[in-house]
Amino acid sequence: MKKKSYQQVLEMDENSTAISQFGWLPISIFKGSRALEWKGIIGDAGDHKAKRSENAEYLPGLRFSEFNPELAEMVIRYWSLEGNLVIDPFAGRGTRGIVALEWKRKYQGYEVAPRTFATSLPNIVERGGSLECLDGCILAHTLNESADLIFTCPPYHQLERYQSAAAQLSDITDYAEFLNRIRVCAKNCFRVLKAGKFACWVCADWRDEGCLRLFHVDSISAFKEQGFRVHDVVIVENISPFAPLQAGKVSAKRYTTKVHEYLLVFRKPEYRELRDQRLGIRQ
Repeated sequence: MKKKSYQQVLEMDENSTAISQFGWLPISIFKGSRALEWKGIIGDAGDHKAKRSENAEYLPGLRFSEFNPELAEMVIRYWSLEGNLVIDPFAGRGTRGIVALEWKRKYQGYEVAPRTFATSLPNIVERGGSLECLDGCILAHTLNESADLIFTCPPYHQLERYQSAAAQLSDITDYAEFLNRIRVCAKNCFRVLKAGKFACWVCADWRDEGCLRLFHVDSISAFKEQGFRVHDVVIVENISPFAPLQAGKVSAKRYTTKVHEYLLVFRKPEYRELRDQRLGIRQ
């Protein structure tokens, strides 16, 4: 019997439904509602020191945001298969890793902040995954074309300041320099990902120095420069606790409070497509 290709395995039988296979409809706006079901599995391994200053104007002492485990579940089940290797350049508190391992994927994460790394490591290792306290932009311990899925959420420049460390992106003050590091990350994501497979990048835009930083647009440019193709874009609802507090401020300036993120899905071309691309052959 001829073995099915990866793409054939991913393709659904037309007679089955997305609801029966995944439990949700694959639509372009994600609104999570089951995150609490993961709390008993993930627990709260976050760093209690990673929080807003007690002197902050809005919500002093608020802990940094945690990745939505339901979104992680959707991405991992939809864009990878059991036994696949998931690489996470910015592992953080380990949510994506725990979900990946619970769904019988292999997982290798990178986290540069020593305190966060030490807190997240036991939760990953006890489930059979690995976590490296190394630069996630370089992916030094990941072999070329070994990954079945890249899945991560990078720091949003200095929107949240994480523990200072070598290669910590939130330590970079200049946005152009920050984007250069994102390009390095995109380059290494392309290097380690197998042909035909996916990179899922969760990001958002923000206001900085009087302008709107279109980080999702800059991320798309960075990945396309390395040879990735834009496969899909999903709007992820993310109701911020800051939204009601900033209502007067944003209304006075006639812009909106952002309550969404982007799930950018990139695909590395198949070998044939890469060959044709190098030879300048139109698809």
